[in-house]
Amino acid sequence: MKIWTTFILLALVIVGVSVFVSRNPAEVPVDLGFHIIEGAPLWMSLLGSALLGAALTVGVFTWPLVSMRLQVRRSGKQVTKLEQEVHGLRTLPLNDEATEKQAGEV
Repeated sequence: MKIWTTFILLALVIVGVSVFVSRNPAEVPVDLGFHIIEGAPLWMSLLGSALLGAALTVGVFTWPLVSMRLQVRRSGKQVTKLEQEVHGLRTLPLNDEATEKQAGEV
């Protein structure tokens, strides 16, 4: 069922893009700020700007997630080290008499 849904969605996207391309064949100049492209197809300009905007948006919203995930990973490693230290401290004797007894028994 999941494969069919994916196939149908992919087919709809392909049909939608082909209709979009066929209905926007005009050529327009595209000013990039540092270079002007003469005679670029309108559909290519529109799709290119939409894809660039989507990519920039994903990048802007993904960076904080990646940063937080790295911070959680570092914190997890630090917690593991601290747990090992606490475990080591639990096994130490509480006073000097206990250490003397242990030294005398050996």
